[in-house]
Amino acid sequence: GSIVQGARARMCESFDDLSAIGEGGRLLIEAVRRAGAGRETCRLTLQEFAATFPGDGLEVLATFRVFLQAVGYAGRRKLRVGAPGTAFLLPDEKLLLALIAAAQGGDNLLLDAYVCWLTRADRRMAVVTIAARALATALGAHGQWLLPPEMPIRDFSSPPLPTRH
Repeated sequence: GSIVQGARARMCESFDDLSAIGEGGRLLIEAVRRAGAGRETCRLTLQEFAATFPGDGLEVLATFRVFLQAVGYAGRRKLRVGAPGTAFLLPDEKLLLALIAAAQGGDNLLLDAYVCWLTRADRRMAVVTIAARALATALGAHGQWLLPPEMPIRDFSSPPLPTRH
């Protein structure tokens, strides 16, 4: 089965606008959404990868598929992705982009944090890290630098507020 679950048209005010993540990010999100909709070998995906990565489209697409397979192998659960063409990013989509952006930026601590959040706590984490770095390199070789989506960050510098029971 597929490692992603296609989502019905759901909207939430916390989802970011897809137009703000750059061409490479949009390409990856639409490809993962098509995979979630059961169209992994969609002609449009092949054409988009060929146009965005001249001479290496099939290789970059294969690297992307290996990354998705690694996430499926090591993931805690199936990813939740939007329907193709949805204008907003879902949380799992944002996590995938942030993970690849961290790999592109060489931020190993952030990459490890995202991989830990996404995968089971065992030795399978390494396969996602390796695949993410390979995809990040392939994207960067063609000038496709991901703009990481805004991720919610909790401020741990102050103590938590007391709760009432």
